[in-house]
Amino acid sequence: MVQAQHRVLLIGSGLMTPPLVDYLCKFGDTHITIASNDLKQAQQVASKHPNHMTAKYLDILDVSTVTLFETSTN
Repeated sequence: MVQAQHRVLLIGSGLMTPPLVDYLCKFGDTHITIASNDLKQAQQVASKHPNHMTAKYLDILDVSTVTLFETSTN
């Protein structure tokens, strides 16, 4: 895992996520967490840059899960 100077939380793993991830990873000092209700798709995107990314399941309608993401990314 890269020593991250910046941390980014992306909500969703859809069509625009892969190009954004490619752009952010070019900086080399960013760790990206993709939070999505489609964990398999998020893992697929994260596998392109395994040293810079992790994928996690997120159900945006589950308030307790959203709260956990807020506290773990601060």
